[in-house]
Amino acid sequence: HYTDENGVICFTNISSPGADRRASVFRETGENRYHDAIARYGDQYGVDAKLIAAIVRCESNFDPNAVSPKGAQGLMQLMPDTARQVKVDDPFDPLQNLDGGIRHFRNLLKTFGDTRLALAAYNAGANAVRKYNGMPPFTETRDYVDTIMSLYHGQGQPSAVAAPARQEGVHIFINKDGTRVFTNLPRQYQSDSRWRRLEAR
Repeated sequence: HYTDENGVICFTNISSPGADRRASVFRETGENRYHDAIARYGDQYGVDAKLIAAIVRCESNFDPNAVSPKGAQGLMQLMPDTARQVKVDDPFDPLQNLDGGIRHFRNLLKTFGDTRLALAAYNAGANAVRKYNGMPPFTETRDYVDTIMSLYHGQGQPSAVAAPARQEGVHIFINKDGTRVFTNLPRQYQSDSRWRRLEAR
């Protein structure tokens, strides 16, 4: 077993130094690779680059090929309908995805005039925010907003706001290479297409 970068204890059949190092290297090189593009589009569309980076970290962990179980794609996890609306032809193209995703988020900021509500709309949809006239009562959405705001304000890790009491139990995921991970914080694996959920108990 090993403790990952979020402070979660994971049990796996891969040696801990290698597993931890590979995850860390992937995250750091991904963030560095897209730093300039995030800064450029953030400046172009008037959105803080730090906030964009926090969204990308939470959405895809800087994996341009990420696909969620619901079909969201790429760095900013654009749904196909959203990608079409913002004229993104290839959501797996990092620059197209960032450009379209940031424009989409900017529009949500303009619509709701509040960062937390814009994040909630990015996660749950603008109609959900309108329906509840504010923050939707969905645990996933509230955790999502708290996580990104924590990253944005420099508190560093999603685990700072991911309350274990809201995600009780052990969730088991398996990688394509046979690696198994047991975790009480499943969201980071659910959004990663390389992992498949086996069971929860």
